[in-house]
Amino acid sequence: MSAAAAQEAAARAQIEYYFSYANYSRDEYLRSLADADGYVALDALQDFPKLHKLTQGDGALLKRAAASSTRLEVSEDKVRARRIGASSTGRQAQHLVLDANALVRGRGAALQAYADNFWTTTEVLAEVKDAESRARLAALPFRLETRRPSPQAVDRVSQFARKTGDLASLSPVDVQVLALAYDLELEAAGSDDHLRREPEGAAAPCAKKEP
Repeated sequence: MSAAAAQEAAARAQIEYYFSYANYSRDEYLRSLADADGYVALDALQDFPKLHKLTQGDGALLKRAAASSTRLEVSEDKVRARRIGASSTGRQAQHLVLDANALVRGRGAALQAYADNFWTTTEVLAEVKDAESRARLAALPFRLETRRPSPQAVDRVSQFARKTGDLASLSPVDVQVLALAYDLELEAAGSDDHLRREPEGAAAPCAKKEP
């Protein structure tokens, strides 16, 4: 790899880190720079000391680095995290996986405006038992599809939750719901390269609460 290519790769990795969920969710200053669509001006990023050092203030290099990333979207002179699996109808999500709590809270209209497609598992439906909750389920203003997550997705979710210390606090149904979300994300994106394989820091194990 040439020196120029290495410099661009380093700048790209730094921008991807800035817009990663791990950093962006905690970086109030970066979020304050974003417009209503989540874009941040490339000029504003040039003021970040580490990135400025990597690019040596070269705006063209910065734009090339951002544009070459599969995790970022560049529009004119702005950049944001790529929205994988986004809705084609202007809603916030293409798919939404629902647990029992979401299904019976009587907020069907709000959920309908959020996503294009709605999914759950047969195990979740089995948790909806009382007459009032079943009536709310029957009155949902959208088509609810059921699907069983793949064994690979269940294994991936379980392994990650074990690393974070959360597995003990998740019920088998919780794991199924998360695994189904993983399957749908994988189908929408084509791969899971954009998902973390290791947690930033392992949490202390959580004791499972008794019902």
